[in-house]
Amino acid sequence: MPAVLAAVRSAERALKELQLAWNTAEGRRGRIADQRKSVLEQKSELEEQKELIRQEQWKLKKESAALQHARDEAERLAQELGGLMDERDQVRKQLRGVLQRVKAVSAELRR
Repeated sequence: MPAVLAAVRSAERALKELQLAWNTAEGRRGRIADQRKSVLEQKSELEEQKELIRQEQWKLKKESAALQHARDEAERLAQELGGLMDERDQVRKQLRGVLQRVKAVSAELRR
């Protein structure tokens, strides 16, 4: 009888260990499933952020191109303005010369 009792106890211990192992495995599977779900959610969020970043990058490229165009236009206008200012200075010098000659002729005519 003691041998049977020992065998029953041994079987009960083995059953408890098996149940513990089963529960541990099920717990791991559950944690793995939860982690997988969490990873998939994070992946989805990252893909959304990636798309938003792509859209923002596209907007920035368009703005950069517009600013580059504006800068080029501003440089062209600055050069044109510089040329016009030089031309104005030349006209001013010529007009001063004409004015001096007119004054000289006027002074001669008064005599």
